[in-house]
Amino acid sequence: TLKRRLEAWCVSRLDPRTADRLLKDVALSAKRKALRHGRMGAARRMCLTEMRSKALGYGANLIVEECCLCYVYLRDRRRDKNALVKLQRASSTAFLGFAASFSLSCLGSGLGTLAKPGWGTVVGGAAGDLAGLF
Repeated sequence: TLKRRLEAWCVSRLDPRTADRLLKDVALSAKRKALRHGRMGAARRMCLTEMRSKALGYGANLIVEECCLCYVYLRDRRRDKNALVKLQRASSTAFLGFAASFSLSCLGSGLGTLAKPGWGTVVGGAAGDLAGLF
């Protein structure tokens, strides 16, 4: 998949510290941070950790979405003179949806860590991700 290719690119091209941040397991990270910084400190730090760890997945999904939209535009541009406007509208809607889902996922991860580091982090991130779809 595209996400796995981006992960492989990160490992081969970026320095190990940056690649580790982008490929981090958030549940284990939340548990470690809770032991070191307490729940409140871990919750604040987990928002940024979740943002880094989900960046590749959201980026891959956005690339695929944009490629599909561009394909539809190229297919319909001769028949529909408003195809470019439709592409721009669909592209901006997709981008705003991904941005909302991404930011709410990070916020949900922090709140989940506040409740229960580990499982709460994963559940909070998933709940925030789903909330962004609406």
